[in-house]
Amino acid sequence: MRNPYATKGRKLHSLIATKRIFRSYVFEPGKILEVLDRITIPEGMALRCHLIDLSRHCTGDNSFLYVCRDEVPEDDNKYGFIDDTWKNITVEPSAMGMWQTYLLMTTIHVMPFYWHGGYDERTFVFSRSDLRRIPELRWKSLSHVEDSKLQPEVKFTRGLDSECMGMVSNTYWTEWGGLIRETVIINMEDGKITAHCPVFNEVLFRYDSGICY
Repeated sequence: MRNPYATKGRKLHSLIATKRIFRSYVFEPGKILEVLDRITIPEGMALRCHLIDLSRHCTGDNSFLYVCRDEVPEDDNKYGFIDDTWKNITVEPSAMGMWQTYLLMTTIHVMPFYWHGGYDERTFVFSRSDLRRIPELRWKSLSHVEDSKLQPEVKFTRGLDSECMGMVSNTYWTEWGGLIRETVIINMEDGKITAHCPVFNEVLFRYDSGICY
């Protein structure tokens, strides 16, 4: 049976995940919002993309998606806006809404990066077949890892009035930790994200490349 969260994740990552040189990166907000169809951006706001800035020589940089006022000049779209994204969007109170929030939250891990930004790089796993894309795991036996641990899962709970909570679990690969199953709690009220934080990481296969940027 096809996992609907995996399908949605693959569609989004096919649009934004790339290691290409950032100057050739194509940002298509309309197509991204078609995928993130449980997230609404109010009138006067816009989905924007911060691409890596090579002037940040000291630390490197990451690319990411965020939402800000439409009239804000492109040159002013810096890191301060990422914290306001959750105030500026409305999310459908559902399990899929929580999953799409997680996908938007983690775009920084799959978009172009520079130098130290590489520490944030992840390869997301939506099924066992995705392990083939990870060279370090091609000849490893991971039969001890259940298939359910290699697929996204969302537990959605409605609280009092307009409050609700989502517990999102998903697996990813990083060269600084290995194959990790993370669980994130997302709280929502009146369609607005009020809090989101990781609560548990389960290491399914430990690995450290030893690479230092």
